Amino acid sequence: MEKDGMAVPVLSDPKGLMDLAFLVDITQELNVLNKKLQGQGQLVSAAYDNLFQTNLCHFPGCMALMDVCTPFSGEKYADAIMKLQQEFDRRFADFKTRRATFQIFADPFSFDVQDAPVLQMELIDLQCHCEL
Repeated sequence: MEKDGMAVPVLSDPKGLMDLAFLVDITQELNVLNKKLQGQGQLVSAAYDNLFQTNLCHFPGCMALMDVCTPFSGEKYADAIMKLQQEFDRRFADFKTRRATFQIFADPFSFDVQDAPVLQMELIDLQCHCEL
């Protein structure tokens, strides 16, 4: 394929097209994941498992190219997703250690006062305040 008289080799190579489709699909998945980050049970590992098993339900661009690019190497893309998961874990490790702190502010009325000794009296007052 040519663009403005210049060859674009990635668009004429089936493997290059598959890589491009993967990038489009993973970007779409990351956008969807970004919207769901506040929900519970959202795991990056699901995308990894689907790719490793060649289940492309979340990767429509790759699925469309399956006939052109055979054999499909899910391991190549699964490795990329593993690296993304490791990067997520690294960047959000602090969130796991601060989960209880976040829970106090998310729902102070059901938070166990025993888990926050420094704020225990304030939490008791807040939870017992019948007008709130």
